[in-house]
Amino acid sequence: MNVAIYAVAHMFVDCACAFAMYGAFMGWQNAHIWILVYNYCAFALQMPLGALVDGLRHRGKECSREFALAGVILTGVGIFTHPAVLGIGNALFHVGGGVGCMLEDERHGRQGKDFGVFVAPGALGLFLGMKLATGFGTPNNWMYLLVCVALGLSMITICWMVQSEWQKADAVEAPAKRHLPMVLMLCFLVVGIRSYVGLNSTFAWNKTTALALIATLAIAAGKAGGGFARAKLGTGLMAVVTLIPAAVCFGFGHLAVMGILALFLFQMTMPVTLYLPTVWLPKWKGLIFGLMTFALFLGYLPRYLHATAPETWILGVAASLISLLMILIMEGIGNVD
Repeated sequence: MNVAIYAVAHMFVDCACAFAMYGAFMGWQNAHIWILVYNYCAFALQMPLGALVDGLRHRGKECSREFALAGVILTGVGIFTHPAVLGIGNALFHVGGGVGCMLEDERHGRQGKDFGVFVAPGALGLFLGMKLATGFGTPNNWMYLLVCVALGLSMITICWMVQSEWQKADAVEAPAKRHLPMVLMLCFLVVGIRSYVGLNSTFAWNKTTALALIATLAIAAGKAGGGFARAKLGTGLMAVVTLIPAAVCFGFGHLAVMGILALFLFQMTMPVTLYLPTVWLPKWKGLIFGLMTFALFLGYLPRYLHATAPETWILGVAASLISLLMILIMEGIGNVD
């Protein structure tokens, strides 16, 4: 139940952020700078905030729900004030919701299934927020009201979670392993590559709202399904049966069906890059979540700096095969399955 609440709230928060950034804030002077400020606050700040959540949890104060609630509130405030406030709200929610879902997953022995369920709705939220901001003319009061109602529902449900009492079984710290820095580095690189590919993949067929929505749903479904596939097949086999077909599909990505399949399969690696490090560092879930989202920010920077990207099919094929190699190395040296 808690994971479902976090997942729906995630969609609403990302919808609100996209609505504000592509709407009112896009008209600000030097908008490109404020976009960078927002992305820095939303992604880079998750690492120190995650470390703070972990530190408080180690002192017996499990506050992931409070962080998520504060994030929803600040997101609502940020819509009407400043991109930095909006970004900080986004970061607080993602850290709180992400750690909360990780703890739920661990308590129920779901082996990473809940990670994808939490992250997946974000893609749909971004799509809806952009459409609200740009697809119906200038944003009006009814649109702001709709976004605020969605955030209000999120606040109410998370408040209920904060007030409810339930036992928390803290994780047992895993023994130190000498390959840990390499595992974290490889996970970091896979996330950065996935971010870069997601922001720089363009398909000639993706010209209509219907196809854009289908592509967004494919991305969300891939993220959600990846956790279940990893739990069922194991890390190595799951990577092989998703990333090799993803490379083939990217090669024929000029066809709509193949391009959509490529997006679905490629995004299935997302839960793996959250699950593997938490097996090694179970007490530092917030720091790990923040570290991986910092990789998302770095993957965004080349586009912000207008760096030329390879053609989508070359980029997708190369990224799929490189990610496969990295995940197999992680699975081999970590022996996590």
